[in-house]
Amino acid sequence: MDAWPLIPGGGGCSGDGPAVFRPSEQRTDGWSDFPARERPGARRGLCAAQLADPSCAASERTVDRTAFLERLPRAHPGRSPGLLVPDLPKVDLISHFTGRLASVDGVVHGPFPPAAVADLVTTILREHEATEYLGWDDVGVAGLHQRLTMAGLGRVEGHLPDRGWGRVRHLAGYQDLVAGLTGADAGLAESGSIVVRSGPGRPRMASLIPLVHVAILSTHRLYRSLCHYVADHPAAIEGTSNLVIITGPSRTGDIEQQLNLGVHGPKHLHVILVD
Repeated sequence: MDAWPLIPGGGGCSGDGPAVFRPSEQRTDGWSDFPARERPGARRGLCAAQLADPSCAASERTVDRTAFLERLPRAHPGRSPGLLVPDLPKVDLISHFTGRLASVDGVVHGPFPPAAVADLVTTILREHEATEYLGWDDVGVAGLHQRLTMAGLGRVEGHLPDRGWGRVRHLAGYQDLVAGLTGADAGLAESGSIVVRSGPGRPRMASLIPLVHVAILSTHRLYRSLCHYVADHPAAIEGTSNLVIITGPSRTGDIEQQLNLGVHGPKHLHVILVD
């Protein structure tokens, strides 16, 4: 038999009952190229007339929004519990963060007093043979850029022209950029991650393009987990065009299951903890 059943009858509009068609027949309802079981509506009991009549089919496929929302309080009585924060065991945030980040090839330095940060940043950049860096305006340590300049490290301009060849030339200059220097809005001890928000004076390229990313993080900004951070800063994503949670250097696994660092971002991540 060369007849294919379309779908069982669905009721609710004309043309109830099983619908059949033969492959040799020319159909005009738009479904001639689909086997019966793959046609939209086939698993929902829509009849042939419902599929052929968009207005009829739409009534079967959609739910009234107001009616749906009115049913929610009955399904979930009581007030919303709000943001749920996991009850994790208490840990030393500094040591936990340090261990987690080290497990994903990141390096944690400190904690150090602010006065010691410039010398440490200079040492890190020179170890990676960097002579200049792209940095945020405010990295959390006063006078840091001036001290790095005195140490012979140049700061790359982070403001991009809006358009034109000036923008192209500026971006091309980042190809050989070795180091980026940023602050960090938070450190997440549970995963060894840092939270970085970009914005005016905070170029996102500083944490994405260079071979080496150096981030300065206050120990007062360490949180147990991402949920704890969001609970304390519910508006964290407001006022920024970009928020990134960074966990170690850029990691990429190829088709041969070989792990590669630094393919799509920095190959080295240094986090300097500041008291």
